[in-house]
Amino acid sequence: MTDRLRGGLDPDQVDFFKTRGYLLVEDVFPASTFDPLIQEIGDKIDTIVHEALAAGKLTDTFSEAPFDRRLALIEHTL
Repeated sequence: MTDRLRGGLDPDQVDFFKTRGYLLVEDVFPASTFDPLIQEIGDKIDTIVHEALAAGKLTDTFSEAPFDRRLALIEHTL
């Protein structure tokens, strides 16, 4: 966790959460924290893509696309 939350939430943030039921706090974790998760999901997506290719449901793996864009392209095509 970064210093962003070390002091806790301010009253406006607490009120926002109580009113809307969510709160977006940016830069709480370094982006690299999610690299292992993205890799694991990417591996699962590769398996699904290759199965879809074999079944004739896809004609492209979209492997050149960044993670988030690739997932959207696959979903749109399927």
